[in-house]
Amino acid sequence: SPESGRGAAEAEGEGEEGRTEVANAGEVNGEAANDGGAPASGEDDGDPRSIFFYVSPYLRTRQTLRGILDEMDLDCVIGLREEPRISEQQFGNYQCFETVKVAKVERGDFGRFYYRFPNGESGFDVYNRVSSFISTIFRDVQQLRAEGHDLDRMNVCIVTHGLSLRLILMRWFQYTVHEFEESFNPDNGR
Repeated sequence: SPESGRGAAEAEGEGEEGRTEVANAGEVNGEAANDGGAPASGEDDGDPRSIFFYVSPYLRTRQTLRGILDEMDLDCVIGLREEPRISEQQFGNYQCFETVKVAKVERGDFGRFYYRFPNGESGFDVYNRVSSFISTIFRDVQQLRAEGHDLDRMNVCIVTHGLSLRLILMRWFQYTVHEFEESFNPDNGR
């Protein structure tokens, strides 16, 4: 929820839950998630920044979030929301490896943006989902401003999946379909 009073408590709960599971799995390394960026505490010039997190409900994104939270000052967290609209593209029900493999080849012929997986989604479907999510960001920011938060000192962190991230960027920066088709997923944890 976006209420700032609950943000740190929610973040603390996420950081504690499954900490051992993440460490044992080796999937999240706090140093890797923070290499080359701003200090994990949220301070870049001695003045702490606040941060609001959105996370896909999928296990691996929640594990990534836990790794990030384990490495930062939780007092900086003003909100955390699980957001299903930024979940991974749906590839269909009862996925068979061979069927998905064939579908991915077909997708290359039709284009990654418009191809719809059988009983699943197209990139265009995900684009529509993330477009409505962006409206939520604006509403949350307005609410945080009304609560007195300094938006010049606030960051938003979106923990999502490769395709969803590229489609959020496509919508935010108004990229064309061609520009989207030329893009590729970033490395994990970067």
